[in-house]
Amino acid sequence: MNRTLGAPLSAEAGARRDFLYGRALARVLAHELYHMIVGTRDHTGDGVSKPCFALRDLLAERFEFEPAVLAKFRQTVLERTAEPIADVAGEPPSGR
Repeated sequence: MNRTLGAPLSAEAGARRDFLYGRALARVLAHELYHMIVGTRDHTGDGVSKPCFALRDLLAERFEFEPAVLAKFRQTVLERTAEPIADVAGEPPSGR
């Protein structure tokens, strides 16, 4: 991150530089969370789930998931929340 952002952010004032660095870092983290939550190594052509980011992607005002990726997120969350969660002993919930 420092190699990519260091020179472009060096002219920014301290607070603004920190804000932009945090934004870029959050976007990289969002990309990795996409892989973990959806359970895929696949990438798309645009947005958070594309395979690599340009500096403008990391610093721009907008940075979004493609609609198909959001649908996959929703599907994954619905599937996971529909499964009963075992209690600490590994037993399914008894309806208590």
